[in-house]
Amino acid sequence: MRNPSKLHQSRRLRKSKSIRYFILLIILFAIATPALADYLGPDRTRTESHVETYDVGVWAKPADGSCTPTHNPPACIVCTWKRNPGNPCGDAKHWYKTGEESHVVKTTINLPPATISGSLLNCTLQNGWCITAPQFSLSANEPLAGESILAIEGDWNGQDFACEQASCSVSLGEGNNSLTYWALSSWGDSSTMGTSSAKVDTVSPNVGLDVGGSSGSNGWFTSPVTLTPTGSDSPPGSGLAGTFLSVDGGAWQPSTTLNEGVYNIAVSASDNAGNVSNSSATIYVDTTTPSIDLAVNGTTGSSGWYVSKTTITASASDATSGVALLEFKADSGAYQSYTSPVSFSDGHHTIQFKATDAAGNFTETPSQEFYVDATAPVISLPDSWTLSEIATYKAQDDGSGLASLRVLIEDENEHYARGASKDVSGAKFTGEIDWDGQLNDGTVAPPGTYLAWVKASDVAGNSTIRLGRVTVSGPGLLSNVFQTDDAAQSEPEEAPVPPADLSEPDDRPATTTQTTAALPSLTYGGSAAESTGSSTQSLLLATGTSSASPTTADPAVLWGAAAAAVVSAATAYALDEKRKRKEEEAQQAEAAAKQARKLNEAEENAKSKAGWRGKPY
Repeated sequence: MRNPSKLHQSRRLRKSKSIRYFILLIILFAIATPALADYLGPDRTRTESHVETYDVGVWAKPADGSCTPTHNPPACIVCTWKRNPGNPCGDAKHWYKTGEESHVVKTTINLPPATISGSLLNCTLQNGWCITAPQFSLSANEPLAGESILAIEGDWNGQDFACEQASCSVSLGEGNNSLTYWALSSWGDSSTMGTSSAKVDTVSPNVGLDVGGSSGSNGWFTSPVTLTPTGSDSPPGSGLAGTFLSVDGGAWQPSTTLNEGVYNIAVSASDNAGNVSNSSATIYVDTTTPSIDLAVNGTTGSSGWYVSKTTITASASDATSGVALLEFKADSGAYQSYTSPVSFSDGHHTIQFKATDAAGNFTETPSQEFYVDATAPVISLPDSWTLSEIATYKAQDDGSGLASLRVLIEDENEHYARGASKDVSGAKFTGEIDWDGQLNDGTVAPPGTYLAWVKASDVAGNSTIRLGRVTVSGPGLLSNVFQTDDAAQSEPEEAPVPPADLSEPDDRPATTTQTTAALPSLTYGGSAAESTGSSTQSLLLATGTSSASPTTADPAVLWGAAAAAVVSAATAYALDEKRKRKEEEAQQAEAAAKQARKLNEAEENAKSKAGWRGKPY
């Protein structure tokens, strides 16, 4: 019979040669890049065969008339026995050994299988998720002396991998991780398949803000603003758990509406793994138009006219976003920047102001009309004429136009006054002074020189007074007419003063009674801005970032073609070892059967030459 220990020694010698064969297989399979092999499973039964030889015999009854051990042994046999006689059967009294028998005994031995275990490394667990970048550590063990782990084979999320060593670590990815794994043994089988799963989310969610309102300029909103925090945590992330915002450090809330002002907004988004993203934004809201204050400075005349150069001063204010631009346009011109007061001289003028704040709100004043006439009418009148002559005078006013004319004749002592008034219109007027020499009291003016005053007033209230002289001839007047120049100049004549009758309440000389004043200020704007249409802007404030440090891939873990080559080679080697072991078991069983037949044949030959052997019981 073949010695089992020698059989194992021979097997170990062949295994050392097979290791070299295994290395060659790896090289060949790496070139061929096959797919991973199927899962083998554990197969740790070993069958050993040997020959067992044991005694056999019979129990016999005592000799009587029907049988004798020497003449008729079979008639005395009651039963047979193997290995030892045991207790008598029936009426047997004696046992006898009749010989030996040999047969093959097969023993099945269950050996401990290869094992593999896996565990998570570097996993900070939160809500059932790893929020750090973990690795799945695999460790295989071969309990049989002389055997070894050839490789670790597995599947991670549908991707095949392999390890050339008995231990390695697989880096897990974001999302759900599903692993199956087993160890290939040189015994020719594998460990039981292990399965594990892990959820990984190391990336915080995206965080944003939806801002609903009317967009203005320079990042301002010109209507109340509705704020809603937003976030996203798309697969393979754990999914968005919630979003909140806080205004100026206040309580967290799901949404809010903001009115006039500048606000600091904090926004937070969290995912189901507990990762949190925080960001902030500043929201600018200005719903009020700027204010414009106007002041008009000039000398007021009549009928809404100014009788001096007129200045308009403007100022703008905006309490929230501030004034960005103040403009004006005059006399139907284009808008231009306002930098200093605007002045107007004679004429009909219009002016309009527009203020715009930094948010884009604007206030535009109505068009303001100004009538300015600072020039008094012009009167053309002869310096002198005689009573028998008709004096022609002309009045002209190219500004506001003529309003009235008044003619007054008096002597130098303001006696015998006679006057006439006339309302006129238009820019020009031509009149005649045809005095008949009659005074107001109906008497005839005595000879002498009389003052003829002509006063022209325009619509604005400007007035001009012009003086002419009318000579009434007489006997005593000729000597005065023919005076020498020296005599005439010996007594200088004082300039006549217009009579008080030329001044009336609605006809005042601008130089004496009109005043210069600042009109009350006018204020425009400062009201709610008109809506220009609301829209929603989605602001992405921050993208999710990973809080985990990147892990270094274990070089012992192979993927793709490299993994397939290693696994195919290891599987081929394992199956070849299994085949050899089965062949050895079959050879051992065959050798044992052959030996048992040989022993039984020899025993039969011996029986034919000898009788019963044994002793009576």
